[in-house]
Amino acid sequence: MALFSHWRSIGLGLAGIGLASGALAAPAPHAHAAATERPTWTRYPLLQAQAARGESAGGVRIDAVNLPAPTLVMHTVARTDGQTLSGWRASREQAGSGHVWFSASGARDDHTVLRASTHVYLPGKPLSPSALLAQRRDGLEIVPLRLPEHGGVRETSQWRFQVRFNGQPRPNVGVELLTEPGTRRVWVSDTRGEVEVTFPRDFPEAALTGPNPMNASQGFVLAVNQAIDGRNYLSTYAHRYYPDRMRERSLAAGVGALGFGMVLAAPLIRRKRERA
Repeated sequence: MALFSHWRSIGLGLAGIGLASGALAAPAPHAHAAATERPTWTRYPLLQAQAARGESAGGVRIDAVNLPAPTLVMHTVARTDGQTLSGWRASREQAGSGHVWFSASGARDDHTVLRASTHVYLPGKPLSPSALLAQRRDGLEIVPLRLPEHGGVRETSQWRFQVRFNGQPRPNVGVELLTEPGTRRVWVSDTRGEVEVTFPRDFPEAALTGPNPMNASQGFVLAVNQAIDGRNYLSTYAHRYYPDRMRERSLAAGVGALGFGMVLAAPLIRRKRERA
């Protein structure tokens, strides 16, 4: 609760002014998402999506975390009105290929309106995600201005995000980044409601010891909190990011140095054995 209280004070202090008028978009068909075990690294509401395996191969599994009684909606490039899901899985026929956007909404006991968003990329013949990102959705949300297709977001890379309310940009809003290892940074949206987020180089060394260290990933969440027209809104966008490619060069250099050292040491070891 301390984290929410701290963020609420930031959000209220940085709240922008001047909402665009207009009716809310009609609600899309929805389904209830699964609630999973609360992660230890954040109390923010999260939505997590991943390609399903096994019997549901080709589909998507979606999990809602820290989001009470969530209502889930799926958006694709071809459809802007969402689709009804079966439980918390989307079949490949529903999701198609390319980028698929998911959002889940709910409310806390203090009547704060919650929203969590994420996306998943499915191989195939994808359409440009620009139409997907430009879709008007009611409520407060934070949306990336581009979506990665290959390689994903990496440490030290910069990505732009936009804060919107009912599809309109929100300037002067605090945007907090929280990563799984515990890095926390805050930016303020500009006149277009945008922030440029630089992802920290914070992968622990222990996470980079596997056979494919550049494929290691860890979670992040971007959160915005604002009071608008007498109601409090807390919205997040969550995904995963990967190690900096420069780490690969460092690892290769380390292995090379180790091999070079072994070559230099070989004659000494051989002489020592001969003397023995």
